[in-house]
Amino acid sequence: MEPVKSHAEQVERLFHEVLEIEASARETYLAGVCDGDEPLRMAVRKLLDAHQRVGNKPAWSEAAIQSEALRTVSGAADTTLERYRLIEPIGAGGMGMVYKAVRADD
Repeated sequence: MEPVKSHAEQVERLFHEVLEIEASARETYLAGVCDGDEPLRMAVRKLLDAHQRVGNKPAWSEAAIQSEALRTVSGAADTTLERYRLIEPIGAGGMGMVYKAVRADD
């Protein structure tokens, strides 16, 4: 007998399952597997929507450490992420860095 999974574990498992399915069949599969559990279906749907938005932004989809390493190795004076141009690091701590940035979209 499989132990009862928490809501978060169910959402994560279904999210990964649904990613493996062709996009056109996802909604039907999700509706069937959730079997009327609307909060579960909506949680997975929100993750899928967020995954799609991030997938369209390459700078957001790579690991932060990889992005920082590439910037450092390239020796680039500045980097543009979305509509911001990073000028220089101004602080670091914990698991992140803070940069001075300016809008790059006029």
